[in-house]
Amino acid sequence: MPPVTAKYSIVPNITMFRTFGCLVYIHIPAATRNKGLVDKAYRGKFLGICNKTWTYIGYIIELDRVVIGSSMVFDEDAPVNELKNHSMLEFAEETKSVKDVTYLIGMVYRNDEDNFLYTTTRIVVQKGLLVAYRAIYTKGAATQELPRPVHVRDLAKMLDLYLPTNRPIALCEERSVALDHVQAGG
Repeated sequence: MPPVTAKYSIVPNITMFRTFGCLVYIHIPAATRNKGLVDKAYRGKFLGICNKTWTYIGYIIELDRVVIGSSMVFDEDAPVNELKNHSMLEFAEETKSVKDVTYLIGMVYRNDEDNFLYTTTRIVVQKGLLVAYRAIYTKGAATQELPRPVHVRDLAKMLDLYLPTNRPIALCEERSVALDHVQAGG
């Protein structure tokens, strides 16, 4: 018997309580959702209950955002460790400074997820992490900068597919020397 029942003779309503960290699907309102065959909910994690409004608090993994609302569906049977593979950052033991990765600014690369060409516009430190802002690269020019940054490590991995070393300046110098050598007829 709970202490509340013993003292006040009432049974507390605990139907709102959920397993902390369980998988949750957070509804996307129709007004903000794209038309067509798109997801109607974001995947996230359950963080708790808001004391002021008695609604749920959820973390949207895809948007890296905390939301408060009542339109959530819970999957308490899914293992919590399943969410480890979704957009979780691994922290390096040594931290780099912005100066170490400035060579990424202005470089054009192809994103392996959506196959678009991007160019890096700037690199900053946010919440202790190095992040890169980028813009879509079309017709030989960059479009407007995208509002959501990517982790510098992810950007470096994408560039490593095309550049065998982390020193693209030396690679460009080698190419220009090779072209000069071919043009000179040697």
